[in-house]
Formats: sequence, structure tokens, C-alpha cells
Amino acid sequence: MPREEFVAALDTAGCRHRINSVLTFGEQSSLRTEPADVCAVFSLPGRNNDVPHRDRFYLDVLHKRAV
Repeated sequence: MPREEFVAALDTAGCRHRINSVLTFGEQSSLRTEPADVCAVFSLPGRNNDVPHRDRFYLDVLHKRAV
């Protein structure tokens, strides 16, 4: 799923989110939802990934930290 579609879905649902600067660098981007604290990590597609837009970030990992 492209990052733009993921963010649009969060916005439509009224789910607040912010950039996760700890996991945003180089060819990777991350955000956290609030208040649920779910982390989504996106990256540029690898050579073997069949995606329509090679220059866009796609969802790689979605996780929630257990406390």
C-alpha cells in the first residue's frame, strides 16, 4: 500500500498521526498513530517488488508496541 493511500485512510477515519523521526531516514519513512501508538514503516520498493510506482514509499511493517 502506498504511503499516500495509508495517510488518506487515516485522515478519512479521523485518526491523528505524526512522523516518527526515529525511523525516518534515507529510503525509509515512518509514522505513528495517536493515541494508539501504532507504527507504520514505509520504504521504496526493492528490485524484486512488482509495484506501479517505483519512486513511491510502500508499507513494509505495521506494528504496535506492547508495554
